Amino acid sequence: MIEDGSKRRISLKTYLIAILVRVSLKLIGATYRVQINEGEALLRKISRGGEPVIFCAWHNRLVYTALLLEKEFVSRGRSFVQLVSQSRDGDISYVLMRMFGVNVVDGSSNRGGSEGLLKKYRFMRKNKCSTIIFTDGSHGPVYEAKAGAIFLSQKTGFPLYPISYTADRCWRIKSWDRLILPKPFSRIMVRLDEAIRIPPVISREEMEGYRLQLQNRLNRMRDVKEGKA
Repeated sequence: MIEDGSKRRISLKTYLIAILVRVSLKLIGATYRVQINEGEALLRKISRGGEPVIFCAWHNRLVYTALLLEKEFVSRGRSFVQLVSQSRDGDISYVLMRMFGVNVVDGSSNRGGSEGLLKKYRFMRKNKCSTIIFTDGSHGPVYEAKAGAIFLSQKTGFPLYPISYTADRCWRIKSWDRLILPKPFSRIMVRLDEAIRIPPVISREEMEGYRLQLQNRLNRMRDVKEGKA
């Protein structure tokens, strides 16, 4: 594990909440029936390879995507890093990330977002870390990609991989993104798309084109007939 150097002071209550969430996710996740509907060979190739990558998903696909990447990548020794805000909710996320075996960079995608992205970029380049970006951010609008993933791919040279899933039975949390929490014993259908590689030098217009390409690919992957989410 690479040390993240965070100076956070985490309360006992925060640790207990994080442990409860972690155990609940592991227990529920063990009941899921998972199938890779698109990109199974690609997923195996990436998980066994050594190239750092940037996964991109919508924020409401956070729950099972985290479980999948832990199983297929982090548990195999692949190094991941995430940007986590310095807030009460961020402290819970921080503890969860460490439990998942993920490195943490302190920062926010909203407040001082550019500074947070730069810190994440430097960490990724120095330590050859992969990451996942929830491309509609932490406050939306839902299903509208922001340019952060394009920036990181451009600066690091690491490819972007759009990833998504649906579930035949799920709860929808009353949040801005209607977070998807698959119910126990639900069927999870995963989709992984081909890489988007961003050149090191692009114009503002080209960046917007790549952003729209990423947004359209992710929306295609969620717009499927199977499942209810």
